[in-house]
Amino acid sequence: MAGFRVAVIGAGISGAFFSDFLRGLANESRVSIDVYESSARRGGRALDTTAFGETADLAVDVGAAMYIEQNHYMAASAASLGLETVSRATTTKGRSRLLVLGSEGTPVFTEAAFSAQSMYRMASRFGLRDLKRLTNRGREFITNFSRLYGVQQRGEAFESVEALLESAGMADVPRMSCTDAVGRALSSASSNAATELVSALMRNNYGQPWAPAGALCCFTAVAPLAAGGSKAAYRIFGGNARLVEALLRRSGATLHLNTTVTSVTATSRGRYILGFSRQDRGASAAPTPSKDDGSASLRTDAGSVHEASSYDYVVLAAPCPPADDLAVNSTGASPNLLSRCSRLPFQLVYTTLVHGLLDPAALGSLLTAPELNGKFSDVLVADGAPLPFSSIGLQPSGGAG
Repeated sequence: MAGFRVAVIGAGISGAFFSDFLRGLANESRVSIDVYESSARRGGRALDTTAFGETADLAVDVGAAMYIEQNHYMAASAASLGLETVSRATTTKGRSRLLVLGSEGTPVFTEAAFSAQSMYRMASRFGLRDLKRLTNRGREFITNFSRLYGVQQRGEAFESVEALLESAGMADVPRMSCTDAVGRALSSASSNAATELVSALMRNNYGQPWAPAGALCCFTAVAPLAAGGSKAAYRIFGGNARLVEALLRRSGATLHLNTTVTSVTATSRGRYILGFSRQDRGASAAPTPSKDDGSASLRTDAGSVHEASSYDYVVLAAPCPPADDLAVNSTGASPNLLSRCSRLPFQLVYTTLVHGLLDPAALGSLLTAPELNGKFSDVLVADGAPLPFSSIGLQPSGGAG
């Protein structure tokens, strides 16, 4: 009996983890995995400076920069793959970790050298009740996520994503905006804890405005604060993209880079036809015959290769594709299933690497430049601040040390 064919759209952390989990359940004789990635690299949001020639010991994560120890999959996979991890507390040792700038662009919170003093400052600025509520909600979110890990490890199956989330007490989270979720958790969605702290955490973690974002992203951004801050935060030595690359290698998946999936259509036999295009500058304008697995290709004189392949299952592990990338139906009445994907608005994020010191005057600080840069490893900025950045993170030289 021939094995199943599975297509995974996206070679980021989601696609890599899915491929690795699937391979753990079935060997290559039972399941073959193809991973399609529209860009030229693996990793998705995990991107670091080794992609531009930096050595691993000096690598700076410019995308997804950390994970917390309660993220069991990240920690366990890194360990099983033999990847070295680095504690955020180690790399920021000797510095107060956090400076938060409010909507005016001036400091509203500075983390002190002692946790008790920091807690007093946070309570004074953000309100003791709101701070406690926010922290408790973040811890509840971490606990619920741990329940998801538990049901998956026990091999429990669910008829829908909604049923899976319900089992972990998270059924309402995907349907809520960050504004609604924070408004329920705090005294008001317009409180300092919301407009300054949550706002700054969202911009630091995702580079997005907090209010219109989904509650899932919102509480994921709050989770590190609830988990214990820098002492609970880790990264992969040499860049977090190394985990993605290692997971894909272990999965044995066939990786298709520079390949954009343009359609997914269902057949009457319960299979799926995946349509995709890739660039092939040496291509001639000649079609190739269909293969036994239902694959076919058409090369155009513009150098673009349009292909189709048949699969038993297709997994979308990437953001919904832009409408302009979707192909017009070419398989009769069968609809392009990708057109059903709900697209969420987002703003692009740009990362700039700078060798230099922060200017205290520009941040409304009375400290000297050496004092300011010696104290803080992270500068978070709330929405509305008249500053040309959403957050700044210090990357000490010397890698794991």
